[in-house]
Amino acid sequence: MQNVITFEDAEIEISLDIGEVKTETAKQEIYEVEFELKSGSIQSLLAFSFEWVKKYQLWLDVRSKAEFGNLLVLGHKVNPAKLAKEPQLNKKDTADKNLRGLIANQLQHLLPNISAISAQVAEPEHILQAQTALHHLHLTLSLFKDWTHSKTEKWAHQLSAFESHFKNLQHFEHMQRTLGALLQNPKTAESLDKDILYANEKLINLVKSTQNVQHYLELLMFSLGQSEKPQAHDLKWFAQNTLQHQYKQLQESLNDADLSDLESLEALAQHLNELKFSFPILTNIYDVKNLQKYAKSLNDAQQACEQYQVLASSSSYLQQTDLDASDWFALGWLTAKQEVYAEKLLEATEQFLVSRKFLK
Repeated sequence: MQNVITFEDAEIEISLDIGEVKTETAKQEIYEVEFELKSGSIQSLLAFSFEWVKKYQLWLDVRSKAEFGNLLVLGHKVNPAKLAKEPQLNKKDTADKNLRGLIANQLQHLLPNISAISAQVAEPEHILQAQTALHHLHLTLSLFKDWTHSKTEKWAHQLSAFESHFKNLQHFEHMQRTLGALLQNPKTAESLDKDILYANEKLINLVKSTQNVQHYLELLMFSLGQSEKPQAHDLKWFAQNTLQHQYKQLQESLNDADLSDLESLEALAQHLNELKFSFPILTNIYDVKNLQKYAKSLNDAQQACEQYQVLASSSSYLQQTDLDASDWFALGWLTAKQEVYAEKLLEATEQFLVSRKFLK
């Protein structure tokens, strides 16, 4: 069933497709609504799709019938997870255009993996890659918000909340792998199993929720658009300001860190993670000697940070659990390890801040 509708400057063909793709030995049922742009702008097509998502609670699937057919021939349920492409800034373009390009790149990473999760055929790598893409989108919109006149704070906040559900699942699974042998009480292990099951179910519902599908479409529209206001400065000016602001935040959080109060390290860990993401993107527009040395120093600090955060989260989870006396050993072991990595985190961060130079 097909129908052509005029919406804004576009003519859009709507098709309700109920059928199947099949081979001699297998078949895949198809139930989908397709929107095809016959004329006009892609932004109008996405805006029209946005209204249908809101009205009919549709979810976004970027997989094609050809892909379904190829999977049937191969005897597979899903294609391998989509991996990230290395982002590249174009020195000749404005900061606004580069920001939109980064968002487009990250959506190409996100959406195929989200489709696999929504269709409940995802493998662990699809979930990991979707989380990575969401993390990169969130950081891009947060750290580079000054690169555009458009308001990005709402998207950054929404993506952060969405990403937290992926982090919860990842954390529970990591604890199951690493602490399983240390937990003596079956009730503690059983509670962890239930948390993993619930986190999985919640994630499937969230990735195809109307609100999140609308967020995908809004970000697609932003990535394809262009700023109506000229920018007074070039890309290098924006990149330098962003880096200097991040260095300042990192130094301040290091000054505030106190090993006797491990919670004081949270801001330091956050700013290190942010800089680990932005540093290779921003510095590729500079001709800086010994840049690899700075990158290695930052990587050492971030690795210590990652270990510290995993231990801190695991310790926090156990403290909120009704532990049997036999499981206090696991908590004590975690706390001791956490203190060791807290020291490594401070030392590595200080070393990075000593080694690096502001990029001129």
